[in-house]
Amino acid sequence: MAVFACGSASSSPGVTTTVLALACEWSRPVVIVEADPTAGSAILAGFFRGAVEPTGGLVELMVAQRQDQLADRLPSVLLPIPDSPVKVLPGIQTRAQGAGLESVWSPLLTALRDLDDTGTDVLVDAGRLPWTGALNPLVLGADVLLLAAGSHLPVVAKTRALAADLADQRPSGVGLLVIGPNRPYGVGEVAKALSLPAVGRIEWDPRAAAVYSQGGAPARHAERSAFRGSIRATGEAIRAFAEAARRPASPFLSIGGVR
Repeated sequence: MAVFACGSASSSPGVTTTVLALACEWSRPVVIVEADPTAGSAILAGFFRGAVEPTGGLVELMVAQRQDQLADRLPSVLLPIPDSPVKVLPGIQTRAQGAGLESVWSPLLTALRDLDDTGTDVLVDAGRLPWTGALNPLVLGADVLLLAAGSHLPVVAKTRALAADLADQRPSGVGLLVIGPNRPYGVGEVAKALSLPAVGRIEWDPRAAAVYSQGGAPARHAERSAFRGSIRATGEAIRAFAEAARRPASPFLSIGGVR
């Protein structure tokens, strides 16, 4: 079992959509954690189209932690995605609730790692990562931190500044996901600019992505779409990157020929 976190600089596209799409194509059962400190669940509002009541989740775990019962309560607050092995831990719903998050991150990481007995992986949607101060312990303690970035200059510039700032906090286990390569820069160019290993590429297809971001109906032949294929390939690459990160004697050079 491994914990993978994904976040971005401001103005970078599609972290929640990417995490949800990856989870739905993951090769093992997976829990998505909505750890974006901004209020509102993007998955409940988008994928579920507001049809699921935003109760429980991280807010309930804050209460449980005060009673030293977070690990016991965790399974009951996970929201299943129908017809899939994916469950979601919904995030906070108001800005005021964000004040209680700091007490939850470390015990939550421990509880998530204890899911190992069920063969479950964890994908953390970290949203926009902070420019100042430390990463929260859940993101900092993840086995892999993936920075999502588009391929145009303003986003690359913002992500470069963020990557440099994070280097002291996480000197290893940080990789790059390029969302929409060749618009206009290729994966290799973006990776070189950010001094990060390119782990995966997500093809640009707003209609296919809307299935995850807005609960849209899949297009015909979606199974064979370039977007779906890139999600599957990226999931495999992320898992391989995590395995390589656990073997310091065998440094990671590239995954799956990503260019």
